[in-house]
Amino acid sequence: MAVYSSEDVGLEVKDDMSPLTRADIEANAIICKGLAELAPHVPIISEENKQLPYSIRKGYQYCWLVDPLDGTKEFVKRNGEFTVNIALVQGGSPVLGVLHVPVTKETFFAVEGRGAFVRREGVTSQIRAAEFNPAEEGVVIVGSASHMSSATKLRMHLLLLLLLLLLLLLLLLPLLLLPLLLLLLLLLLLLLLLLLLLLLLL
Repeated sequence: MAVYSSEDVGLEVKDDMSPLTRADIEANAIICKGLAELAPHVPIISEENKQLPYSIRKGYQYCWLVDPLDGTKEFVKRNGEFTVNIALVQGGSPVLGVLHVPVTKETFFAVEGRGAFVRREGVTSQIRAAEFNPAEEGVVIVGSASHMSSATKLRMHLLLLLLLLLLLLLLLLPLLLLPLLLLLLLLLLLLLLLLLLLLLLL
């Protein structure tokens, strides 16, 4: 959190054009050192480490998966929406997972066959997934504002424009008796249809 609070986060850009900060590097070093001491025989696959070829990695019986700073763009923006993620994988399936939220100091963890838990302010409590019926409650889609594709951004802009046009249409409804405004209304309706068509085609 010292890097988070500092003026210079040491921002760099990796080969894949994703951001990298001093916090990524320092957190990765601390986590990898701790895991290596905890289980020296278990290999570590971290986003910030140089990786062996998949032909070797696929043979791992156990391995640690580490993302020392998930949400680097959010970290740079200082909006608090970033986490530290660690998982123990056995035979290709996760058997233990830890997610820590540095800003709120909350830690979520789960162990296969033991359940899931959260630790807040020194108190550990068991947690369970909420029951959810998509047929009754609909589907909620969660995404990152920092990782939207250009197509998603275009859809959002078109939807916003559509809402603004609908609002304008509602404001003009009382004045529809005037021929000029009636023509404007028809043009707006045509534009709305065009926008809807674009949204369907994207």
